[in-house]
Amino acid sequence: QEGTVKDGVAFFDRSFLTPAVYARGLPVADFMMQVMTEVRESYSTLTVLCEAEEYAMLKQISGRMYDAAPPEKEVRTALGEEDSDFQREVLRRYEELEEEGHVDLIVDTSSSKLAIASLLHKLGIDFMAQNDGPDA
Repeated sequence: QEGTVKDGVAFFDRSFLTPAVYARGLPVADFMMQVMTEVRESYSTLTVLCEAEEYAMLKQISGRMYDAAPPEKEVRTALGEEDSDFQREVLRRYEELEEEGHVDLIVDTSSSKLAIASLLHKLGIDFMAQNDGPDA
């Protein structure tokens, strides 16, 4: 369940880095970076950067626009979500964060099924052994 802690682990599908990347130079970007730094200093954290091939990223963006209700579509259009210059800026900013040491793992999410297996492998979790059960 979202918002619960199990076995001392809390999962967030977005870090404080995301709003810093998308803030487009607004002062909130610096604040969010400061918050993320404080979280990393205070808690044991692991920041996973999910990357995708360009085709997968464009497909995802197109899907969000296609499925969006008119008000949401207006907001996404106004923010320039489909703008290729903005997409390149976002990618550049994530590369900077990686170079600055804010990223612990990178997972290719072009395929969601492979992404899960890759993440488990990178975390040293043998998913198959844990699901074999006592009768295996």
